[in-house]
Amino acid sequence: MVKKSLIKKIGGTWMVLVLFVMVTVAFAADSTQIEFPKGVVVDKDFDFGEIIEGEVVTHAFVIFNQSTKPLRILKVKTTCGCTTAEKPDRIEPGQKGHVTVKFHTRGYGGRNVIKNTHVTTDDPDQKLIVLTIKGRVTRFARILPDRLLLRGVAGKEIKGLVRIVPEPNYPFQIEKVVIDTHISGKIAANLKADKGIYLLEVSNLVRDSARYYGKVILKTDSPLRPELTVYVIGRIEKQ
Repeated sequence: MVKKSLIKKIGGTWMVLVLFVMVTVAFAADSTQIEFPKGVVVDKDFDFGEIIEGEVVTHAFVIFNQSTKPLRILKVKTTCGCTTAEKPDRIEPGQKGHVTVKFHTRGYGGRNVIKNTHVTTDDPDQKLIVLTIKGRVTRFARILPDRLLLRGVAGKEIKGLVRIVPEPNYPFQIEKVVIDTHISGKIAANLKADKGIYLLEVSNLVRDSARYYGKVILKTDSPLRPELTVYVIGRIEKQ
């Protein structure tokens, strides 16, 4: 049974390689007959399946130039700030290039997502190519809120509370609280555990008017998410 399974895997791998070579050769052959830029994308959709919030999805979409002229990639545009894309400036005749898309999953826990990237080329028949990344982002923990605003008058008590609730499928312990250098000395952070829920109390230490922005990093014992981040924004006004 093991030998048969191995033979099937090897056969399947060779089949994929043969098909890829056949497609590449076909594109190269056809490129000698097309005298204007011609961009061809074999697969415009990428399904990343299911991942945990906080991970970054990266996928390189392949674009073939099926012509005798260079194909120019004029620009790429993503549909939200959570997605970035990198492109080549041009793809030579009969060659291939990659548009690499990265999707940052922070804030998308518990959601099915579809993110599009618009690629503009100088192909007269297909000036716009839409590339899609989709899948399910599972939540590791609920952080409420994950951006804490400390607003008030200098000299008075200003503090806020953040609740960190582990998801049942991903239990963890918070082992350490780290305040980043941007707000070190400007806030104090105190963590308490209460019936499986963590309570993070953040207090302002600034005695004069100030504006600040930084992170409180929660170190966990989970290899899936070694760190959780709470953003802290300070808006302290004069008396």
